[in-house]
Amino acid sequence: MRRFLLINTLFAIVWSFAWPLFPLAQVYLLSMSVEQLAIVNVISGVSTVILQRHVGKLFDKNRKLVMFLGRLLLVTFPLSYALTPNVYVIYLANTIAGFTNSASNIAYISFVYDNSEDRKTAVSLYNLFYGIGTFIGSLMGGALVALVSNYVGLRPSIRYLLLGDAAARALVSTLYIGV
Repeated sequence: MRRFLLINTLFAIVWSFAWPLFPLAQVYLLSMSVEQLAIVNVISGVSTVILQRHVGKLFDKNRKLVMFLGRLLLVTFPLSYALTPNVYVIYLANTIAGFTNSASNIAYISFVYDNSEDRKTAVSLYNLFYGIGTFIGSLMGGALVALVSNYVGLRPSIRYLLLGDAAARALVSTLYIGV
């Protein structure tokens, strides 16, 4: 459990790092409208509803694969925002959210339940460290975009940091293979 909690906390840091960058990318890189943001959310939600049951069945057959892919595929989002020329790529990328959201809803908390004797304490620690990780990561993302944009400008700094986050997500997701 300790190894899992450490890996999950590291992933929470790199995952949440991009959170302050996404709205900046939506406004300054893609000039997205409120309607386009709504479409992104609908696509993400519908794909999650469609895939949740299938991901659960796959998790029952191959837990490590779902845990790994559930994190690795989160690379899609910072990459799509950093590299896309238009919002349609963002729409396409958000179909993948069905898998990643479903994995997040099922796999990691199931792992905690299945691998702990004291489930209440284990779930509490899982949520505590995950919360700390997301707090740290999002603060780092916001601080770094403010700092880097002073040197290279806002648009390039958003792109560079999203690309760096994508690489960090890919790297840390490989650690789930060893859980």
